[in-house]
Amino acid sequence: MSEADLADVLIMLVRNLTGPLKLVVLLVCWAASFFVFFSGCFRVIRHGDGRAQGASGTGTFLTFATSAVLFVFPQLLDAGGRSLFGFLPSQGTAVLAYGSGEEKHEELLWAVFQIVRFMGLFAFLKAWFVLRDAADGTRGATASQGFAHLVGGICGWWILPLIDAVQNTLGIAPLRIGELGGSSG
Repeated sequence: MSEADLADVLIMLVRNLTGPLKLVVLLVCWAASFFVFFSGCFRVIRHGDGRAQGASGTGTFLTFATSAVLFVFPQLLDAGGRSLFGFLPSQGTAVLAYGSGEEKHEELLWAVFQIVRFMGLFAFLKAWFVLRDAADGTRGATASQGFAHLVGGICGWWILPLIDAVQNTLGIAPLRIGELGGSSG
């Protein structure tokens, strides 16, 4: 049995945590959906009592929209990407041929792309809360930040189809870093 290096550890960690982490995120989103929904209900009640926080109901509307997004989260993220790319993220064929093209390198890139996908997932979720805070006039939250998180999250979750689209649009072949140094010997 050989010793595992850092790449092997990362690959095993991502492989073992990807499925359970997706399930945990899904369950947390469902629970948060109900909390955000009830928060929106309380905002409506406060508005009816004359104790509204904002000048308009935009923040309250975005609270309910955030609740809906959290409830149908995975399907909404897939719909956003399908409208941009036309297929599922697992159907991406992007190839970044780093190194010698060994199977270990491909697995390492898969693990890195999984991490990027989860970062996109959290950016997409954060976008809805930033948009709601921007509608409420909270300091430090702007609509442009919310939309940047939204687009960045979709592109992060759909990283492989995005790389495919860039490579096809620019007509470039995969960059093979192992071949850039020329032949040695």
